[in-house]
Amino acid sequence: MWTSIEILNLAWTQLWQVTLVAVLVGLISHLLKTRRWHPSISNSLWLLVLAKALTPPLWASPFGVFSWTEQRTLLAANVAPQGGTSSNLIASLGGWTGILLGTIGVIWLVGFLGILCTQISRWRRLQRLIKEHRLPEDPCLTERVQQLAKRLRFRSAPQAIVTNIELGPALVGIWRPVIVLPSSLVKVSTWTELEPIVAHELLHLRRRDTAISGLQLIANAIWWFHPLVHWAGKQVEEASERCVDLAVLHVAGCDPSTYCRTLLKVLESRSEDNQCLMIVAPAVRGVSVTCERVQELVQTPARPRIWQRGMNLAFVAIMALFLLPGQPLSSLKKRCYSPDESAVVGDSVESKVLSIFYRK
Repeated sequence: MWTSIEILNLAWTQLWQVTLVAVLVGLISHLLKTRRWHPSISNSLWLLVLAKALTPPLWASPFGVFSWTEQRTLLAANVAPQGGTSSNLIASLGGWTGILLGTIGVIWLVGFLGILCTQISRWRRLQRLIKEHRLPEDPCLTERVQQLAKRLRFRSAPQAIVTNIELGPALVGIWRPVIVLPSSLVKVSTWTELEPIVAHELLHLRRRDTAISGLQLIANAIWWFHPLVHWAGKQVEEASERCVDLAVLHVAGCDPSTYCRTLLKVLESRSEDNQCLMIVAPAVRGVSVTCERVQELVQTPARPRIWQRGMNLAFVAIMALFLLPGQPLSSLKKRCYSPDESAVVGDSVESKVLSIFYRK
């Protein structure tokens, strides 16, 4: 059973580590964007921030930067870890820690439940609107969607729903996702113009972006007080849209000019209420983002080669190996050995390694 001091220490450790990772990834992403790297690496880095926000610092690794940082703090304070890094500031609060922990817990719980209930209400409203304003199925549109899904090597195509309100285009749902299209867009567009939009939503499905949106909503609810976590979620959405846009050109083989014209039609047909509802699912987003997307599509970046994809994955994996572990290295020794063995190993191996690393 953890004490109030240990819980506060753990929360503080998670807070500063998430903040530092978000700032670091923001700097790296800005550098990559100025050098016009493929947006997939930026998307993976921002997903790393969300992963850090959703994984408390309860495990250690000899490759983790934060594990070494926490271990150095322990050595400087000469205090053994018990569920988290001991903080002199928190420890000095004495009997006030219980009151402080209870107050912080109540404030956090109110914010968490408020945001969670708001998002659930929006989701239920979205489902109700789709059910009430759904038009009869169009056999021709369904057949074309199935053919496009087969060309993109899907085992089965999701259902395409047309509504008589300005809702979508969007991929809605996690377990049984559906493609939602507004009738105003379907009526004024040919299939050549609709094909890039449908391919866009199918590629969202292939990337499991609706599931990532669910994790993003959980992270935003947990960290409702942290602006950098909300900023990271928006960056994930933007990078995801850019990745799918390029995949529409390179994988689906759609014409860039036709795709841009259809995006502009979507932008003209969108309403403020539509934008509010689509916050829970991948869709065409804010005006500024859409303008950037159109500008990037006009330039038509080259498709990344296989070795470039391998380098991107390796870079993100190394970053995850360095940034995700958050516990001190001493906790790793405790899990691997019994108390008697850990004392021996600590004297014979770890203490020597740490003494060499921190030798002045």
